[in-house]
Amino acid sequence: RADKIEVLFAEQWTPLDALTLRYLKRLHPAIGTTLPHQADVPVFTHSIWKLNAEVREVVGLPVRKLRMTAIANIIRSGVTDRGAISRITGAYPNTVAYIEKAFAWDLQMTVDPEIVKSRNEVIRGERTE
Repeated sequence: RADKIEVLFAEQWTPLDALTLRYLKRLHPAIGTTLPHQADVPVFTHSIWKLNAEVREVVGLPVRKLRMTAIANIIRSGVTDRGAISRITGAYPNTVAYIEKAFAWDLQMTVDPEIVKSRNEVIRGERTE
């Protein structure tokens, strides 16, 4: 679409963010230089094993860690439809649920430290208000 590079994830065209596009261009330097009518071809046409090796080489992370991080970021962005996340990332719904649960637990880290301190004082019985 008009000067944007998009990928088809689970039947939904999604614009690529700058970081993803940068890594994708490392794998396929011609991306973004083809005419629009020529761009409707699969980027990855080889086996999953070769794809995993290429992603590891380009990004420097195993695909599994990258996928789990992507799922956590998708959840953090507000998407809570496990089925959609599963279809988009290829992860099992149970994996998405596990990450969702772990991510919710980690949300404590975003709470103001003063609130955490006050809560802990109440739990220890040092404060009653």
